[in-house]
Amino acid sequence: MVVNAGLCRLLVVLLSPSTHLLQTFAASASPFAYNQWATQEQSTTPRWNGPYDTATPAYSDRGKDLGILFENAAGQEPPKSGQDDVSMEERASASHQKPRMFLKQLKARSVGISLLLLLSFGALALAKSPKLFDRFSEHKKRARESRKSAISRSEEIKGRQARLEEIIPSAESLASAIGTQYARMLVGEVRCNMQLVESGTDDRKKEEALSRALVSLRQLDADGINVVNSLVKEYRRLPRFPVMGLGEHDRDLLLRQLEDELENDEPVCRLVQSLRSFHTKSEQLSRRFSKVSDDFLSGAPFEDELDRYRLGIAAGVLEYLKANYNSQSHIRSLATMLRDATVDGTKVLMIRDHRQSLKSFDGSLGLLTISATWIEESTKQADPSDELESTFASIERMRAEAEMLREEFLAHLEELQRSRSMKAASQAATQAEKAMEQADTTLQRMWEALKGLRTPMLLMSGNSRDQLCDEGKRIHDEVVAESRAIKGLVSDVVKKVEKFLKEKRNSPKDSAHVLSRSITTTMLLEKQELESQASRTVDRSAEILGSLQRISDPTHAVTLLVQMKDHLVTLTKSAAAARLLGLQLTFLRMLEKDIKFQEDEAASKSAYCFGTDTAAQVEMQRLKRQFDDECENAKCANTLARVEDHVSAMRQLLSSMDALIADNLKI
Repeated sequence: MVVNAGLCRLLVVLLSPSTHLLQTFAASASPFAYNQWATQEQSTTPRWNGPYDTATPAYSDRGKDLGILFENAAGQEPPKSGQDDVSMEERASASHQKPRMFLKQLKARSVGISLLLLLSFGALALAKSPKLFDRFSEHKKRARESRKSAISRSEEIKGRQARLEEIIPSAESLASAIGTQYARMLVGEVRCNMQLVESGTDDRKKEEALSRALVSLRQLDADGINVVNSLVKEYRRLPRFPVMGLGEHDRDLLLRQLEDELENDEPVCRLVQSLRSFHTKSEQLSRRFSKVSDDFLSGAPFEDELDRYRLGIAAGVLEYLKANYNSQSHIRSLATMLRDATVDGTKVLMIRDHRQSLKSFDGSLGLLTISATWIEESTKQADPSDELESTFASIERMRAEAEMLREEFLAHLEELQRSRSMKAASQAATQAEKAMEQADTTLQRMWEALKGLRTPMLLMSGNSRDQLCDEGKRIHDEVVAESRAIKGLVSDVVKKVEKFLKEKRNSPKDSAHVLSRSITTTMLLEKQELESQASRTVDRSAEILGSLQRISDPTHAVTLLVQMKDHLVTLTKSAAAARLLGLQLTFLRMLEKDIKFQEDEAASKSAYCFGTDTAAQVEMQRLKRQFDDECENAKCANTLARVEDHVSAMRQLLSSMDALIADNLKI
């Protein structure tokens, strides 16, 4: 509507032969010049409570520049009618100057047309963002009307004084957000000058004091802009969000993919889920930080007392950006801890699987070696031929090849244990897997070669029994060593848990035992179960070893050796569970730290005042209630899995609260 009216007026002027219509249009006091964008005046009440303190969002000063152009044009006096009444003689003498007068009129009309084009296109640009006018049009309109009316110099000074008094609370909020002694000094200078205006009697000195106050406010606004620019630079220097770093060119591993692969391994899968939740919130914070800072820095700076909302919005933006920076710093710090724990946990699972493969391989290789020895002794006695010699030589070469592949596997497994990154661990695990696949294939070829031989009935001899007992003793020694390692691991976990509980007993009441004690109690129970399982496995292995020394049936003996091997594989799983128990304690510490930070952050965000935007205020309170419920559920949960579910929900609710504030700070 505004654009159409402005274009119509422009066409009228362009088609008009009189240059006076230009002045008439510029001096028009039509309400359409501002009322199209006018809205209810907004409050300047500080909007942050507690750690934050800001005022209602400001407006853009580009519209004010247009308003001043209209005001200056409106201040011109229209030409008097008598100026056009000239005598016939004057007209006759002027007829000789028609070419020059024509050029002057053409030049004047060109200047007028240029001015109107500037005004019209400026109105078109501003009309695209009506919110710019919504923020300030009402008080600008009143200021314009007051300038047009006949008021005394003293009354004008009082009006300027009143408007500056309204700005001072926002200036104090901005100085507090900047946090420097110089910013506070600038506000002090403003107050001193305002006192001079209040107590002074000379209008000229009052105007000088008002001008000095404006200079201080402009400097305060400039300092706020500098702080925002510094925050933007510091934000860019933050360590990037930690990634798993897997693949060519250190390409990031998709967390969702890793989560799917670990779905059956609850502790590590929960670490990945939490890391993915952190990543989502970190991206949301980054987008809002860029949006709010860019919008603020692209706005016009503080100019005079008519910019009543600029300093308030500057304080709000500055406080928001600082809070966003702190949240991002907290998230990336915890995410780094979480990433490291995830890498360690994934390595534990990789090592567990490869060690299980190794134990199974060793057991199979031992049995095949013993079987080959028995068959070779029996067949050579029954039918010593060159063909059999060649077959057993081939089997021996395959056994040696399997041993070499086993050594290669162990080398890659050692690389996996030493690795410090997901990329290195994955590469070592892949190479180890390839070596083990080749070794298993070699064992299968050995087995097929042995099955192709026609062998007589195998009987237990003294030599064969010794071989079986030696293999059984080798497996039993590994069972004992694995059991001892498990007990050492759980003993370390117990020490860490006891240290954790001692820290809680010595902590202030408001920070002690954020989460349920039942979680650490469950961890201690798991520790006892792992120790008991290791002891039972050692006892069972010793019984089987005793049976091997008395048995005469080779088939039964092989069955007992397979049982011992299975017990060893079970202990390998228990050792991995003991290592993951230590990671669970790390996860517990991280969750408690995150809950405390989120509680403080939620309290700050919920204290934000939305002014007249009651819908946003109601939504903020609703989100805060949901946050409190999730927080209480997290503190009462009996397992880390349930705690992580509730903490992730809290994190998302906080992100929604942050989005409400960022939207309200739009300039």
